[in-house]
Amino acid sequence: MSAVNLVGDFSKLFSQLRWLKWGNCPSNFEASNFHAGELVILDLSGSAISDVWQGWHSMMKAEKLKVLNLTSCHSLKGTSYLSAFKRLEILILRDCSALEQIDNCIGDMENLISLDLSGCSLLERLPLQMAKLEQLKELLLDETAIQEIPSFISSLKRLDT
Repeated sequence: MSAVNLVGDFSKLFSQLRWLKWGNCPSNFEASNFHAGELVILDLSGSAISDVWQGWHSMMKAEKLKVLNLTSCHSLKGTSYLSAFKRLEILILRDCSALEQIDNCIGDMENLISLDLSGCSLLERLPLQMAKLEQLKELLLDETAIQEIPSFISSLKRLDT
């Protein structure tokens, strides 16, 4: 598959963009003038993106991002790219079958309300930094390789049981 190159001056168009749904986004996405600064919802479900996807460079500028849907992104193994999204409220990693670990930076997401890790069949544990997610209300872990619920879960007072 050839690279996707967005050419022209997209600064005015993308500077107003709030919601982007791009299923099957290619793994070799490259764009110039892609300003995601106002993006609030990003849905890349079903895409071939990985941890080292070139598009993360553009997407990490979305400092206002509140919802990130990466459902069925089967090439994701980790989540280090999440460090830029400190305002996230909803993170969906459902059915990311290659996902092996959640990066410690998840503890910096003070506003995270919902985290869906269901179907991440290789995920064996959660980072201790998740204990800082005081706003977390929903944590979905079905069909993961997690054998034991970590003790820090009891510190998440808003978590629905």
